[in-house]
Amino acid sequence: MKNESGEASVEEENQKQPKEAGKFIKIKKFTFIMGIFLVIFLTAGITTIALTFGDEKVESLAPDKHSEFEKLYSTYDTIKDNYYEEIDEEKLVDGAINGMIESLDDPYSAYMDKKEASSFHESISSSFEGIGAEIQEQDGQIMVVSPIKGSPAEKAGVKPNDIILSVDGKSVEGLSSSEAVLKIRGEKGTKVDLSISRAGESEPIELTIKRDTIPIETVYAEMLDDGVAKIQVTSFSEHTVQELKTALEEMSKKDMKGLVLDLRGNPGDCLNKQ
Repeated sequence: MKNESGEASVEEENQKQPKEAGKFIKIKKFTFIMGIFLVIFLTAGITTIALTFGDEKVESLAPDKHSEFEKLYSTYDTIKDNYYEEIDEEKLVDGAINGMIESLDDPYSAYMDKKEASSFHESISSSFEGIGAEIQEQDGQIMVVSPIKGSPAEKAGVKPNDIILSVDGKSVEGLSSSEAVLKIRGEKGTKVDLSISRAGESEPIELTIKRDTIPIETVYAEMLDDGVAKIQVTSFSEHTVQELKTALEEMSKKDMKGLVLDLRGNPGDCLNKQ
C-alpha cells in the first residue's frame, strides 16, 4: 500500500523484509554446504590419485642412493633361492657386514653380532666371568695384550704377547678377537684348556685355567719416593674416569708433588665421553 506521495508505507516494508531476509539466508546456507561437499570430493580425489600413483612418481624422480648394493642384493637372492641347503639368513647378512669391515684392512675395526656385542659390554662393565686376559687379533692370530692384575690368567702364567693357538683343543687361528673371547670365557668355576705359543719357547705351553669372576679395576695408584705418585691405567672401561678421579684425590691427600701416568700394556677398549 502506498501513501499519497507514492511511497510504500512502513507497515508494508516491514512485512516484506522477513521474507526477503529468509530467502537470502537459505541461499547462503546452500552455497556454503555445497562448497564443503566440493572441497571434500576434491580432497578425496587428490588423495586417491596420490596413493595410487604417488610412490611410482617419487620412485622415478628420486635418485637411487644405493645402486652400488645391487650386486649384494642379487647375490643374497641367488644364495637364498638356489643354494642346495637351508641357509641362516641372519648369519648370511652378518657375514656380508663382516666382509665389508675386513676389507678396510684395519686391525682395530671389527663387526660384532649380538652375542659378541653382549660379551664386549660385559668386559667394560663392573665384572665378568672368565680368565681375565685382554686379547686382540693380529695377522690372523689371537695375541694376549695383557693379563688383568690378580686374574686367573695372570696367576696361571699368561704373559703379554703370548699367542693363543687353541682353546679346549680347537684352533682359534683366523678367528676375530670377539669370536675368540666367546670360546675362552665361561661360568665361574669351570675350566678352560689353552695352548700357547711364546717367544723363546720351542714347544707350545699347555695351561688349564679355572674361570672366576673378574672385577674390572682399571686404575692402580701408589705413592713413590719424593712425593711422586704413580697411577697405572691397565685398560679403559665404563668406570675408568671415576676410578682415575678417585685415585688423583687420594694421591693429593698424600701431598702429591708429581705424577707418573703408566699406560704400558693398556689395550684400550671403551671410549668414555665424560
